[in-house]
Amino acid sequence: MASPTCTLKNSKIRNVKSKGYEAKINRSRPVTRSRQRRRTEKAAITLLDKQIRLRALRRASAIKQIRNAKKPLTKAKQLIRHYSRSTLYKENTGSIDLSDVQELRVKLIRRDGGIFPPQTDCLSKLEIQIIEGEVLKKEFQETAAEILNMPQVLSKACFLLEWEN
Repeated sequence: MASPTCTLKNSKIRNVKSKGYEAKINRSRPVTRSRQRRRTEKAAITLLDKQIRLRALRRASAIKQIRNAKKPLTKAKQLIRHYSRSTLYKENTGSIDLSDVQELRVKLIRRDGGIFPPQTDCLSKLEIQIIEGEVLKKEFQETAAEILNMPQVLSKACFLLEWEN
């Protein structure tokens, strides 16, 4: 026996028997969300973005999970806990602070006997980025390697002669 169908306002509704009761499924209308639901989803996504930094694919996946969740804020908090515990997230982010830049300054002073102007500029830019929270551990390591490999403005002998006078 074929399932009965009827047409209401250009949408097909069919009866589907599932576990002893009839449920109506509307397949032609898109899912509309209430204003409160949209606000809740937006709040959950902003919470996720503020708490952790994810790559594009992981962020898209997390947003999809939040939108499909029954309770978006709860799902966002679960995802934050999950990604903050994951080893991949811990490798990309680290506790980088101004003391790391200070250690880099000490390395330069011990190696070269001082810090030259191009290195000073790069170190100050790096400090600003760290204060704003824009630097990941890997980016910091790459920048530190660039600063350490910068050519010196003066030779070491000229620098020491100038330092003594």
